[in-house]
Amino acid sequence: MIRANHPNPADYIHAARSEAAAFGLIGGDPSIDIEDATAEAILAVVEAAAAFDPSRGPFEAFARSVARNRIIDLSRRASRHNRIRRVQLIDPIDHHPTQSNDAQAIVAVLMQRLPDDEAAIVNLRVNGSTWNMIAAQTKIRAEKCAQLYHTAIDRLRDEAKLQGIEA
Repeated sequence: MIRANHPNPADYIHAARSEAAAFGLIGGDPSIDIEDATAEAILAVVEAAAAFDPSRGPFEAFARSVARNRIIDLSRRASRHNRIRRVQLIDPIDHHPTQSNDAQAIVAVLMQRLPDDEAAIVNLRVNGSTWNMIAAQTKIRAEKCAQLYHTAIDRLRDEAKLQGIEA
């Protein structure tokens, strides 16, 4: 419920949408759908209207800040989920010491079969580089880097299955 002296969040949905659009344009996390980011931002603006203190400044600035922070939180949750998922994909191999060296050797051979740009992107991403860092290093747009990465991972996963390695 909105109190009488508080702003109507519907009047500021444009702020949430523009923050989500800006996040997408500056190379935000490609695993986050722009509609999800927009929905999170709008929800944040609606929630912020009830907590807003008019004596601290204009609501639009507050709404933009709250929306941006919510999108950043969404990105962090997605990154954490992707790191956990990557560990879960790699972890089963590590539980079998006799298979581990074989599996690692097979993965190394499979990585050599990838085109150079895909192999470089996979290595950079697995070692913690952000899409923007990879884009700067490879001179390929961040969105294209993400696409090449996912294509390469799918290829590696398919080849690993053919070699008897379940990822």
